Amino acid sequence: MVLHKGEIAEMRTGEGKTLVAVLPAYLNALSGKGVHVVTVNDYLARRDCEWVDEKQKTILLTEQGYEDAEEILDIKDLYDPREQWASYVLNAIKAKELFLRDVNYIVRGKEVLIVDEFTGRVMQVPTLFFPDLKTFSYSFQDESDVVFRATTGKWRAVVVEISRMHKTGRPVLVGTTSVEQSDALSEQLHDDRIPHEVLNAKPENVEREAEIVAQSGRLGAVTIATNMAGRGTDIILGGNAEFMARLKLREILMPSVVKPIEGVFVSVKKLPPRKTWKVNEKLFPCDLSKETISLANDAVEIAVKSWGQRSLTELEAEERLSYSCEKVYFM
Repeated sequence: MVLHKGEIAEMRTGEGKTLVAVLPAYLNALSGKGVHVVTVNDYLARRDCEWVDEKQKTILLTEQGYEDAEEILDIKDLYDPREQWASYVLNAIKAKELFLRDVNYIVRGKEVLIVDEFTGRVMQVPTLFFPDLKTFSYSFQDESDVVFRATTGKWRAVVVEISRMHKTGRPVLVGTTSVEQSDALSEQLHDDRIPHEVLNAKPENVEREAEIVAQSGRLGAVTIATNMAGRGTDIILGGNAEFMARLKLREILMPSVVKPIEGVFVSVKKLPPRKTWKVNEKLFPCDLSKETISLANDAVEIAVKSWGQRSLTELEAEERLSYSCEKVYFM
């Protein structure tokens, strides 16, 4: 209601800003007023739009539906946390009512295979067949909590677990609650010679935030992050190739189209740092081929001819690059 009245509401990371923003937008729309929902970049605008559309495809049971399900399953409580029948029932109804056979999924023998909505191909992921839901529920086991008497023992156990996962090639994302914690854990990982990236509120880390998060799903990657890190960037298993391609184009393009900043005070004793958009080469899993580099240079040359040599501000160049990449993405 605060947002609906035109006032400001502050929410912390992870508290559901996207979901909450829908409510005042809907209330304003009901009254016949126009609504503008503003995000910080094109990616978030597209993601939130798709996410909200997806939320419309939901299944809910009426009170009678709950009673009927409990009677059919011969159970007292559909929401008993020990069995979680409600989740199974809702997912089964959703699959029946919203997913189309040979469109969203196919049946091959006794397996149900998910179809990738973007490529139209069967997703190459392991699939399991269970003869009944009861057997399915047995496949999940809760992990027990581990309690330590001292924080030193806890963080040492964290390092051991990270090392174990890293050796198998499993990407690891560690969440910490403060900059001090992330730095302390980083020192321990350095001592154990475990390569990793740190994301916290320090200036040297903030500038590389998106590019590091984009690759934190790569094989063997270890990333330590506070809850401020990674906004607006998808973590994709194997690495975010689309985002890295954009970074490489940005690296080549920006020096050619961004005009020098004038009127900035320069010390006679110390030259100002030279602006660079260079991406850390370690973030790329391999060297780009000569053909790929040639295609990128050709694209940059076309952009420079269209936009002008060093004629844009950095913000204007960023916006045009973002728009161009989004346009190619949707073609």
